[in-house]
Amino acid sequence: MGTKDSKTGEKYITVSEYAKVRKVSTTAVYKRLETSLKPWYRVVDGKKLLLSSVLYEEKKNDYTTVVNNRSETFNPDMATVVTMMQEEIARLQAQVDAQRATIQEKDAKLIEFAERFAELANQAQQLHAAEKVIEAKSTAGDDTAPEKKKRGKFYKFLFGETD
Repeated sequence: MGTKDSKTGEKYITVSEYAKVRKVSTTAVYKRLETSLKPWYRVVDGKKLLLSSVLYEEKKNDYTTVVNNRSETFNPDMATVVTMMQEEIARLQAQVDAQRATIQEKDAKLIEFAERFAELANQAQQLHAAEKVIEAKSTAGDDTAPEKKKRGKFYKFLFGETD
C-alpha cells in the first residue's frame, strides 16, 4: 500500500501508523484529529488520513522510519501480488472443479432414478393391463355360458321344464 499519494502530490499516512510512530493509542490520535492535528487531517476515499508532513514537521527521522517500514510491510512487489492472485485463482478453480464433480454425480443419480421410475411405470401399466384382461375374461365368461340352475322335480312339474 505505501504512503497514499493524492492528485496534488500530497502523501498520507494512516492514523494507526501515526499512533505507532508516536507510541500512543489510536484513540488518543482520533481525539486529537479535530484539535492539534486538524491542519494535517484529511478524509480520502472515506478513510481518515494524516498528511505525512505532520511527521516531518514534528520529527524528520520519524517520517523516514514510517515510510521505510510501510514500504517493506505494505508494498509487496508486483511479482508477489501476481503469485498471490495466481494462488487464489488456483484455489477457486479447485472449488469450481469440485462443484462440477458433485453436479455430475447428482446428474448421474438423477438419470438412474429416472430410468428406474420409467421401468416401474412400465411395469405398473403392464400390471394394470393384465388386471383388465383378467377382469374382462371373467365377465365375458359369465355372459357367454350362463350356468344352468339345477331345478328340482317339483319345479319341473309346475313349470313344465324338461331336461
